[in-house]
Amino acid sequence: MKLRNKKGIGLEWYFLYLSLFLGFVAFFISYSGPHKIIQNYIGQYQFSILNVANRAESSLFYIDQSAKYSVQQALQQMADEGVLYEAECGSFDGISALAAIAKKGDDFDLKECSIDDKSLNENFLRYFNESFRNYIGNYPDAYIPDSYEYEIKGNELIGKAKENIVLQIVPEGFEAKPEITSTKPSEIYQKASGGEIPGKLLVAMKSNPDTDTIRQYHPEVWVQYTELCKKMGASPGACKYLKTKCCITSGYRHPAYNMEIGGAANSPHQLGVALDIYVGKDVKEQIRWADAADDLFTRVGIYPSQGHIHVDLLPPKGEYQLRYWIGSKGKVLERANSFAELQGKAARFT
Repeated sequence: MKLRNKKGIGLEWYFLYLSLFLGFVAFFISYSGPHKIIQNYIGQYQFSILNVANRAESSLFYIDQSAKYSVQQALQQMADEGVLYEAECGSFDGISALAAIAKKGDDFDLKECSIDDKSLNENFLRYFNESFRNYIGNYPDAYIPDSYEYEIKGNELIGKAKENIVLQIVPEGFEAKPEITSTKPSEIYQKASGGEIPGKLLVAMKSNPDTDTIRQYHPEVWVQYTELCKKMGASPGACKYLKTKCCITSGYRHPAYNMEIGGAANSPHQLGVALDIYVGKDVKEQIRWADAADDLFTRVGIYPSQGHIHVDLLPPKGEYQLRYWIGSKGKVLERANSFAELQGKAARFT
């Protein structure tokens, strides 16, 4: 039996009208309100992982091709330069000598630098590794370690990597956000001093010297740098064609490039928080700039023979606990526990 009102309309029609009305209201509210865009569609991260797998395959192919080209270049260099990577017997017209004759009184002293199969392989690997590292350091998409253990078996060269290839698994359009966003020099110094040691950036270098990558991932370093230039009455910028005081000779370095140029294995340049700033070879001038930088950067080093000072924003702890030093070509010559001690030790290099 159906229930009806006095006009004979069934009760179920009221529910229908009410449902239509509520549906219309919900649609109106949803349509008139702010629209929300779904950022992550189904399968987006799975596609990102597949994309990284394809990039890894490309990296492996690049390594294989680089090795093939490096073998050819190594053999060509050995033919052009006289087989030896480092000529202990000297050279003649740019070609390594296999023997050297020196006169001693009425006699002659013969020094031979002839090579056997073992030393021939060693020299070949040194030529090969130099060329191979150049290729690896220029790969734009991944961090490809260039440290390998080599073995020559017959006509085959076998290389075993000591480290893994590193690629970032992130969705397309991902942007890294800097941990320190302050623009106040004193506040940046405090946050950097008490912060954590950042990881290697593992991104392709945009230029050489690369300051753009630092400004993108660690803009606080650029803030401190421009403040230093301002304090010293100089203009900021990268050293391109003409070196002027306060120009940057080295910024971010890809780990492979850092190894190529002989940088320290734990160089902060690989982390994107370090700068080498040209100030000239005068040690007193380097100390003057280091003194000004001491209030802005957590660690400071001077390099008398190279004409620059090193500054970075690493918390002075762990392997980076050394705050002051005198260095040369990636090596620490003198350590100091205070700026006054650094100043005293620098007098020996004047």
